[in-house]
Amino acid sequence: MYVVTAAAASHLVVHVLRERDHRLADVFGELTGDEVDKFALVDWNDRRGYLLEPQRVVRARPNDDQLGLQDAEHLEPGHPA
Repeated sequence: MYVVTAAAASHLVVHVLRERDHRLADVFGELTGDEVDKFALVDWNDRRGYLLEPQRVVRARPNDDQLGLQDAEHLEPGHPA
């Protein structure tokens, strides 16, 4: 379903997490949308997205420390990919 949706979309947004966004990473990394409304569990204020094929270039703010893969290695997936 997600591949079909993404392929049909005119734009696809990727949310880059900051170091302080561990709760958001936990919710979307470990829970499954089959069982819980993940969007209802998080606060969506102050979010920024980045386009995979930029329409325009915007530099990241210097103090935006991104949450890296090494910061999320402890997560257990909600279900297999």
